[in-house]
Amino acid sequence: MESKTVTVKLTRSAQNRLDTLAQPLNVELELYFSCLLRLRVIFPDQPGDDYIPVAVSHEKLKVYFHPVMTKHCVVDDIRGRDPDTVTFPIKKPEKFIPRWVKLDFKHGNWSGEFGY
Repeated sequence: MESKTVTVKLTRSAQNRLDTLAQPLNVELELYFSCLLRLRVIFPDQPGDDYIPVAVSHEKLKVYFHPVMTKHCVVDDIRGRDPDTVTFPIKKPEKFIPRWVKLDFKHGNWSGEFGY
């Protein structure tokens, strides 16, 4: 797969928290296909076997792209409930990898967003 570097933007509190970590932080950039599209940043303990590694220029981050889809389109999917998903079989995932990810750390929790 063609390597593409994702630009990482960190708030001051995110940079301060990363500086204290002994191990890199895993960051999942989930592109969710269903009735609608959803972009979500998740911080898993371990990346899944089907996650696609993404190049970033920060040694304290391990970033992965993970396109998923639902098996069925259900209206409840858009109301906050997480339905069962499967990895979406994208033929050229490098075309879907985001350009940037922004991370923050507030009140003891990581949050983020990404975009194209």
